[in-house]
Amino acid sequence: MKRIVYTPKAKYTSGSSCLILNKDNTQVLLIKRRDIPAWQLPSGGKNNNESFRQAAQREAQEETSCKIKVIKKIAQYERGSTPQTIHLYLGKIISGTPKQTPETKTAKFFNIKNLPIAIDPYSKIMIDNFIQSPNMRTFTLPKRHKLVNPTFLLKHPLVVIRYLLVIQGIHINT
Repeated sequence: MKRIVYTPKAKYTSGSSCLILNKDNTQVLLIKRRDIPAWQLPSGGKNNNESFRQAAQREAQEETSCKIKVIKKIAQYERGSTPQTIHLYLGKIISGTPKQTPETKTAKFFNIKNLPIAIDPYSKIMIDNFIQSPNMRTFTLPKRHKLVNPTFLLKHPLVVIRYLLVIQGIHINT
């Protein structure tokens, strides 16, 4: 059953993401949200009285149903003309198996060098940057519209439409 929820468009806030690798570091854990059917790194906003590191751990646990340990901060991403910053942490699973949660449709490991086509462009940039250099660095993210792949648009128009609705504060959860 689909549920449509309208929330006022959020102001830009800073948040955290967690890049979780399997034991031999060949696969990355991605989640598929309920409101946008695209793969992405576990991520979300920071609560009051919470560090960005704690937010990365909490969000990863909420979105994968696994107990996660954050190892270290591996990157910081600035969003150009907005005050938003994304703090990227490296994490590992301590216990549990990734699965569906109230926030996510599914969670699954993918080969780090063969990511799904339906991946959030920012998550792909973060993973690619980590592969190139796992040392802590600061990056500036391009505007999202510059990341749209025309082939993806043609193959997955519903994903694009749902994404655009979420940006406007309209969430369709399945």
